Amino acid sequence: DLAVALTADKGFGARSMALDALIPIVAKDNTHPRISTPDLAAALSGKLRNWKELGGPDMPIALHTLSGDTSLQEALTARLGRRVAAVVEHATAADLAEAVARDPWALAITGQSARGPARLLPLTDSCGFPLLPNRASVKAEDYPLTLPVQLLTPRRRLPLFAREFLEFLDHP
Repeated sequence: DLAVALTADKGFGARSMALDALIPIVAKDNTHPRISTPDLAAALSGKLRNWKELGGPDMPIALHTLSGDTSLQEALTARLGRRVAAVVEHATAADLAEAVARDPWALAITGQSARGPARLLPLTDSCGFPLLPNRASVKAEDYPLTLPVQLLTPRRRLPLFAREFLEFLDHP
């Protein structure tokens, strides 16, 4: 009767129950120190296709993504206003993180909780200050790619134990 998702579904009620951060990930071998939010958006849309355009070596950016039917990918598409111009799609976040960790020229976006063996590529703002997805910045929603984790409920009367559970979630 209840489902956890990063996007609300029109056929369900939604309650925000937590926050997660979308983070750019690269392989540990990738020496690129950081990426600005506009450059990340340009890379994800396919406008930037080479690490050289980001100040790195002359190598193509291998964009990886989750398949379009995942909650995380739907949330990222909604945030960007378009699908990621990815070269490779993966069925699970674990597969995505593993593949990116093996490819020094790969770039992907995933949930902070699903980073796996890949390295976080820190974001920077327009002044070059780092935007890190730490607990405080995500909780305050100061990190630009913070997403609410939704608890979806059907639009009908739930059994008593489910109603009591939802009531419990409303208390500190």
